[in-house]
Amino acid sequence: MRSNKFRKYAGVILFVLMALYYGWRMFALTPWYDELYTYYCFISRGPLYAAVHWPLPNNHVGYSVLSACLDFFGNPYIGLRGISYLCALANLYLLYRIADRYLKKGTAFAVVILYASMNLVNQQAVQGRGYTLGITCFLLAWYCMALICECESGEMVPKRIYVCYIGALVLGLYAISSNVYWVVPLCLAGGCYFLLKGIRKRAHAKSLIRLILASATAALGTVFLYTTIWVAI
Repeated sequence: MRSNKFRKYAGVILFVLMALYYGWRMFALTPWYDELYTYYCFISRGPLYAAVHWPLPNNHVGYSVLSACLDFFGNPYIGLRGISYLCALANLYLLYRIADRYLKKGTAFAVVILYASMNLVNQQAVQGRGYTLGITCFLLAWYCMALICECESGEMVPKRIYVCYIGALVLGLYAISSNVYWVVPLCLAGGCYFLLKGIRKRAHAKSLIRLILASATAALGTVFLYTTIWVAI
């Protein structure tokens, strides 16, 4: 019991320290070229403008749309990096939840520290780009997929899990189109899991159908968003 409380308090302390550290980096670091280009050409012009302009693949549309909403607060640093800041903290929380659920007790804290200590993660954490947002979408989609696959006895998975799964896939692709490299394998992994478990079992067959429908819905949502850009252009 004491060990569980210690891990809980240690996790909270680490989260608060990282929130302060990321907050300092968000305002202290000078924006680099790609950040300035993203802000002045898209974010500062409003969410509607950002949503219908994609002049080159390196423009992270979904991130610009969300950041443009924060830009209404009037602080350019919050408008540019606020979404990345929130996602950086969300990644720590999601990693802790995943590690605490599926790994041995006591390793979740170490996993979060290892992740936060990586140089690339530290450099990209609060940049005004969509990379940190992409990690958040991946972790959330993976976690939802794991919860869906855990339902072995045929009980209904809560609809909010499927909604989060669909939203994570759509936003991940809308933020960075190259995130398709983790979206497709993740969807295929879920389908293969239920096939290997035995599609002839009614419970697994239903779960597979629901998963296919959810993935197809995410694909249609993504196509709709990029079609909007194409029509606007």
